[in-house]
Formats: sequence, structure tokens, C-alpha cells
Amino acid sequence: MDEMVIGKTTNKSMLGYINQIVYLLDYWVYDNRDYESINLDDLENKMMSHLSSSKNTSGFITPINFWEKKLDCKLVSFDKW
Repeated sequence: MDEMVIGKTTNKSMLGYINQIVYLLDYWVYDNRDYESINLDDLENKMMSHLSSSKNTSGFITPINFWEKKLDCKLVSFDKW
């Protein structure tokens, strides 16, 4: 994928999810002295393990569990942080 498309949304669920991601990223990188000291692999693992709700599932699900169900396979498990 060589290009990125950014668009506006008025979907309140999506806006809430985006705001939650911004809040979590802000919290997780707060103690880093600069951008170079942020461990991106660790940050990705945290995001993939973060619980979120979905209209298509009952209760909460992590992104990794969502994709495992969608692809009907077991993805690499992340170390717990």
C-alpha cells in the first residue's frame, strides 16, 4: 500500500474510538524524552491488546481477536505488557 486516504467522519462511535486511541497513545508515550525513544513494537502490541467494543460482537474484543475471528486463524500472540 503506497498511499493513504484521510477522510472526515460524523460517526460518533468512530470519533469516540479515535479519541480513545489518542488518549491511550498520549498516556503510553508520556514518559519518553523524545520520539526516538518510543518503542514502536511495544506500542503496537499494546494497541493490539487494547479492549474495545463493537456493534458486531457482544461485549468487548481486542483487535487481535477480531482479526483472528475474521480470518479464521491464530495470529502471533503478543507478550503481555
